[in-house]
Order: sequence, then C-alpha cells, then structure tokens
Amino acid sequence: MTDTPNIELELADEISKFYADPLGFVLFAYPWGEQGTALADFTGPDEWQIEYLIEVGKAVRERGFDGLNAVKPIRRGTSSGHGIGK
Repeated sequence: MTDTPNIELELADEISKFYADPLGFVLFAYPWGEQGTALADFTGPDEWQIEYLIEVGKAVRERGFDGLNAVKPIRRGTSSGHGIGK
C-alpha cells in the first residue's frame, strides 16, 4: 500500500464542507475569472444568485438534516429570462 493521496477522497472531503453553504460551493467549484473559460469575465455569481444561494443555505441549516431522518423539502421558485445563468 502506498501513501499517495487519493484525489477523489480529498475532493469529496473538500466538497463535504459546503453541505449547508451552496454559495461557498459555487465559488469553490467553478473557475471564476479563469482565462480560457466561459467565466473568464466574472468574479462570481450575480447578486440575485448570491442572495438565492444564501437563502437556500439558511433553509438547509434550519432543517438540520442528519442524513437519516426526513426533513421538510426546500421549495423555491424563480422567474427569469433568457441567458441569466439559471
């Protein structure tokens, strides 16, 4: 057995930190501002998207899902136009 890091486990560990932080996940997972990507000209989500992600994170924390016992679903709706990053 080797001591080489398991990249998949490391990634899973990092992603698990965003369980109740969808905004943090979006900032972590997407290449904001990285040249050669579709997000090269963006530093992060639009303000309305940030607010939406914060609300969802708050709802996740309020429900306190423990991985076993069911909680109320999070229900949200958004009306939007073409090309706004849904």
